[in-house]
Amino acid sequence: MLVSESKRRHEAAAVYDDAGRAELAAKELAEAAVLADYLPEPLTHDEVVALVTATVVEADAVGKGMAAMGPVMGRLRPQVTGRADSAEVAAEVRRQLTGG
Repeated sequence: MLVSESKRRHEAAAVYDDAGRAELAAKELAEAAVLADYLPEPLTHDEVVALVTATVVEADAVGKGMAAMGPVMGRLRPQVTGRADSAEVAAEVRRQLTGG
């Protein structure tokens, strides 16, 4: 819930900034900063790649293609929730499972 609220604050700040409402953008960013204190440290791209690689091996999914997507994502979800964008994680899993 905190992740979605933080994201909403950043999106609102961008909208306010584009509309020339700097004071409202600053307020949204200040609220996002307070929420950030309660969020886990986000994973870097390299950390996501390493985590996916380890999970693919751990799940014995090497060479099994997209059929292994569900089991790999199931193992990853608890480790990445709130720490990485799920679309980024899914794209990396897809890339590693298909060799692309």
